[in-house]
Amino acid sequence: MRVFTIIALISTAFFYNSALADTVSDSSKGYTRVIVGEHKSPIELFILGHKDISKETRDFYKQHDYIAVWYPQGEESVAAKTAKAVLRAADIEGLNPSDYKQGWTSNYKEDWTAAEVNLTDTFLKFIDHVRVGRVPAKDSARTIKLTSLKTDPVSLLTLALRDPSNNFVTLARMAPDVSAYQNLKSLLQIFRNLSAKWGDLPLIRKAKVKVGQTDPNIPAVKKILAVYGYYLSGNFDDLYTPDLFNALVDFQRHNNLEADGVMGDDTTRALNIPLKRRIQQIIINMERLRWFPDDMGEKHLIVNVGGYEVLAVRNNKVEIRMRAIVGQVGRKTPLFYAPLINIVVNPSWGVPKSILVRDKLPKIINDPSYVERAGFTVYDNAGNRLDPYHVDWENRGSTFNLRQKPGFQNALGRIKLNIDNPYTIYLHGTPTANLFDKARRNFSSGCIRLQNPNELSAWVLKDENGWDEHRIQKEINSGQTKTVSLKTPMPVYFTYQTVWLADDGKPHFSPDAYKMDDSLISLLKLEELPLVQFAESTSQFKYG
Repeated sequence: MRVFTIIALISTAFFYNSALADTVSDSSKGYTRVIVGEHKSPIELFILGHKDISKETRDFYKQHDYIAVWYPQGEESVAAKTAKAVLRAADIEGLNPSDYKQGWTSNYKEDWTAAEVNLTDTFLKFIDHVRVGRVPAKDSARTIKLTSLKTDPVSLLTLALRDPSNNFVTLARMAPDVSAYQNLKSLLQIFRNLSAKWGDLPLIRKAKVKVGQTDPNIPAVKKILAVYGYYLSGNFDDLYTPDLFNALVDFQRHNNLEADGVMGDDTTRALNIPLKRRIQQIIINMERLRWFPDDMGEKHLIVNVGGYEVLAVRNNKVEIRMRAIVGQVGRKTPLFYAPLINIVVNPSWGVPKSILVRDKLPKIINDPSYVERAGFTVYDNAGNRLDPYHVDWENRGSTFNLRQKPGFQNALGRIKLNIDNPYTIYLHGTPTANLFDKARRNFSSGCIRLQNPNELSAWVLKDENGWDEHRIQKEINSGQTKTVSLKTPMPVYFTYQTVWLADDGKPHFSPDAYKMDDSLISLLKLEELPLVQFAESTSQFKYG
């Protein structure tokens, strides 16, 4: 038995260097089959004796002939040291290191087999968490229709162990490789450092104060804005100065508030948000970004419902950031992924039954002439056109169909971007442009209204059909309805980000209109984490 144990250990040492390589010599393969075929290795015996070992871990060792990858010959490898360091520092990814404690605390000197399997088991769990997320997306809100994508942690770990260059640094690069995620990761360290340095910030009250006036709240406001990097002056008296006004306006712009320099209810509420809450918001928004697929497509659209904007992205770079109007609280825009299939110029609008009943019928019952004035035509279910003045709107109104003709009055504006989805959600223009000036823009019945649909449509169609804004406007001016199909459907991702990095390098926090943040904070048990977690390294990312 001792002979076979020695041979197994020698085989383990050899295969730590070669079993995960792209090629393995025939002689080594044959040698392994003799050992594994007649006598099970310590790793296989350990796995067979522990039913709580994950399927991924069992698959990993089965694929690698039950060879030790972390502790060859019972000694700690460079890969093991790197992997354990990654797990200990999981908080930099917004994760809880204690969730992976079994992997980085197992004592290999006491039982190298247990330490070996435990490290693999916890690291595969870490990959799944940092790549896909800890909770299914649809569990956090009813309007989330996403099905969390599955990653392949076994393959990712195998690839990372094949490359020993730079001390297996690939093990530390399992998180989503998208700029939005990496920005939040850096922002998390900044806010943890702020929390460690400042603790609880002062609270303020609403104040009707103008530049040049004094108020007892002003010193606290100056301190809060100084901590966030907006107020740069060293004067902390009670005078409302022009410097403070500019700092407050900048803060309001980065919090989706009316940028008027007034300390009203909403601004006071935002200034009083604790740093702990900001840290939690950053963490849950990192989690939401994990719900994106690894490959989002070279060119795609992101609809940020939580931030009231649409992003046009090419090669992981935002080329257009456009204001949008999203579903109101009572008619929330659902979150889903679907392809953009065509663009309609001068669309007509078939009014959905829900909008007909909620919005249109009360207006029509009060004034039947509204039908003609707004450019609607009435049809029965057989498609017969009806006279709006001679139908029973009060008793049978919900059974009729309304269609609005193309034109300046059309609720869809002059452009409609059709997305293939079961929720009847699409992107479109609007004849009501003044609402885009609002800081919070949840006014629609669920669809997304675009501030500049011509610009976005030209971006979508440019590579496929050579369209530009001039040609789109020419088609609009013709008055004719025209459908332009995409040769290759473009991915559209609906998400709910309440924190992101603005184009000027400062953090942007958006009010949680749909009240989704609290549920995800609760699901991730962030309230149970320490109030302050010190960053282990100083980030080079700065703002303010």
